[in-house]
Amino acid sequence: MRKLFYSYFKKFGTLEKQQTESKRLSDLSLNSINWMEVANAIYGKTHPNGKYNTDKDDGWRYSGKGYKQITWRDNYSSLQVVAKNTFGVDVTWIDNDNPYKLKNNQKDAILSGLAFWKLKNITGVATEISDTAVKNVTSLINPALAGLDERKRFFKKAVEILEVEKCKPKGKINISDENGTVVIVSGTDTKIEKDAFKPTEFSWVMYKTIVFKDMSLKTYYELEKDNQLPSPDYATYLSRDTHQTSTSKGKILKHSDKRFGQYNEIPPGEYFLVPGVSGQKYKIYVIDSESKSAASENGIDGPDGSRGGVALHQYSPRFSVGCFTFNSGKNTKPIQDLIDNIPDLPIGDKKPVRFIIEPRKITESTWDDSSFGTKKWKGI
Repeated sequence: MRKLFYSYFKKFGTLEKQQTESKRLSDLSLNSINWMEVANAIYGKTHPNGKYNTDKDDGWRYSGKGYKQITWRDNYSSLQVVAKNTFGVDVTWIDNDNPYKLKNNQKDAILSGLAFWKLKNITGVATEISDTAVKNVTSLINPALAGLDERKRFFKKAVEILEVEKCKPKGKINISDENGTVVIVSGTDTKIEKDAFKPTEFSWVMYKTIVFKDMSLKTYYELEKDNQLPSPDYATYLSRDTHQTSTSKGKILKHSDKRFGQYNEIPPGEYFLVPGVSGQKYKIYVIDSESKSAASENGIDGPDGSRGGVALHQYSPRFSVGCFTFNSGKNTKPIQDLIDNIPDLPIGDKKPVRFIIEPRKITESTWDDSSFGTKKWKGI
C-alpha cells in the first residue's frame, strides 16, 4: 500500500510512521464497509492533490471511476468542461452523487475517458502501432508506467481483433517493437492421444505447444518469471517420441544408445524455427542457428555428431527419427495452421522465431529387435 499510494504516505515522515499508517489502512481495507474511510484518507483533503476537495467524504466521492478511473475533484470539474466544449455534451460530474455517474452509466464512463484523452492531448503521442507508442500514451496517463507490459499485450490484442491493418492509414505503420515470436513446447502440459494410423495398438503423449506473437525471448522469460504471461496467441499439440525403425525403402534405422543421439529426440533448450528450403520434404524445421536456412549444415549437433534440421510434420511418432509430429496421419492441416499463426517465419526479417523445448519425463526400455537399437525412450 505504501508503494502504490506513496504520495499520501510520504507526508508522515519517518519510515516507521509511514508503516504504521499503512498497516492501519491495510487492515481497514480488508472489510468493504471501511473502504470509504480508507479512500477519504488516501484521496482526502490532506493529500497534495486533494486541495480542491470541499467535503470530508470527497476522497471517496472522487476516487477512481469511469473507464479512465478518474480521481480528484478538480479532474472531474475539468473533464465536464472538455466534454461540453469538445463533444457538445453538457454533463454534471461534481458534487452530490454526480461523480457516481461515471460508475453507473456507460455513456458517462466512456465520455470521461475520451475527455481525459482530449485534455491530455494523448493523440499527439498515439501516432503508431508500436510498444513505444503504448509507453508514450501510458506516461501521460500513469507516469509511473504501472502495468506497462500488460498494457502492451492488451493493445496488440485490440489491434488484432479490430483488424487495424486493414484500415490503410497514411504513412508507415510499425506493428511492434518486440523482436519476433516465441514458441514453447511444454514438458508437463500433456494429453494422451491414440496413434493416427493404429489407434487400437498405440497411444502417445502429446505436448502442448503455444505461440506468443510479437514477443522477444527476453520478454518471455521476464513475464514467465513473474507469472505474468498473457494467454497464448495459438496452441496446438506435438509428439516428441521417435520410434521409426525403417525407411519406406526398407533401410533399418538403428537408434543411438544415447537419449539425444542419432534418430532420437533433440535435447531441451532454445532453438530457432525456420521454413524449409527448396527440395526439402517438410515446411518448417528446428535449427540451432539464427537467420539461416534449414539445410543440413545448419542442423543440431548431438552426442553422435551433427544432424540436419528437425522437422515438424504429420504422421505419428512411429514415423519420426528425431522430429516433432502432429500425430495427424497424412493430414497436413495442423502444420499449415501453425505456420499461419507464426507471421515471423521468413528468414532475414530481423524477427526470429525462437523455439523453446522444455524438459520432459520419460520411461526407458529396450527395443524388442536389437537391430533397431538398444535403449528406447517414451514420454510419460
